[in-house]
Amino acid sequence: MSDYAFGDTRHLCIMTAAEWLAVGAERLARAGVWEPRREARLLIRAMGGCDPLLQPHGVVPEEQSAALQRAFDRRCAREPFAYIVGRREFWGRDLATARGVLIPRPESETVVASVLERIGPTGAELVADIATGSGAIGLALLSAWSKAVLHGTDTNPAALTLASRNAERLGLRPRTAWFGGDLWTALPADHRGAYEVGVCNPPYVTPEEWETLDPEIRCWEPRSALVPPEGWRAIYTRVAADGRCWLRQGGLLAVEVGAATPQAEAVRNILIEHGFRDVWFARDFAGQLRVVGGWRL
Repeated sequence: MSDYAFGDTRHLCIMTAAEWLAVGAERLARAGVWEPRREARLLIRAMGGCDPLLQPHGVVPEEQSAALQRAFDRRCAREPFAYIVGRREFWGRDLATARGVLIPRPESETVVASVLERIGPTGAELVADIATGSGAIGLALLSAWSKAVLHGTDTNPAALTLASRNAERLGLRPRTAWFGGDLWTALPADHRGAYEVGVCNPPYVTPEEWETLDPEIRCWEPRSALVPPEGWRAIYTRVAADGRCWLRQGGLLAVEVGAATPQAEAVRNILIEHGFRDVWFARDFAGQLRVVGGWRL
């Protein structure tokens, strides 16, 4: 049965959801996918239109079976699940994903939570999301603050296209603008010194760490969004130095940091050296130091 299910689509075997779960989980396990049964179920729900645990005897129609076969083929090649289904949940919202753009991580929700905790429900009026990627962090803040305007920057045109698409998806596009370029320097010159909040999830993975990452990351996600060519200390220094120029007095800067190479204490010192006060840390759901922030003097 598995040979038909994962063979030539012209001879596709029509199976029940439970059969797809058994065959798919076995194939994912052979490919080295972590939690293969869980991922098989999620793929069947996303591409097959049914839940194999709730509707085990439901027959997956031919069209969905062909799509599901392609999805399993891609996942067995270790392509990330989020690229296959084209979406990822972040801060309770469904974001579009696309190859060539970093997939939002749950750890990055710590940036959102820590900023909301310190700014409060009234929010800010002008927010900068530097190295925005899919727009996940900035759009999460924008959805919480009804009067805020978001400016996002990225060197990757595909990221800016995706961020704009996500803004549209969430009904937030009228309050956003996206700028191509490096970190703060891509922002409009007439807004220098005007931003109340700046958030940034910069590349911070070391080349040594990159080599140890799972194939889902190394083979599929953009290295440039994870490994800074100049090294993580240099990029945080630029974020802090330029942030002092672009944030208004009393403005808040919050940056995500890496836990594999402990970076929090070093980034704290960088922020202090560049004129930020009351610098603080925030931990992610796993208890790792994940965010460093401070207030511009």
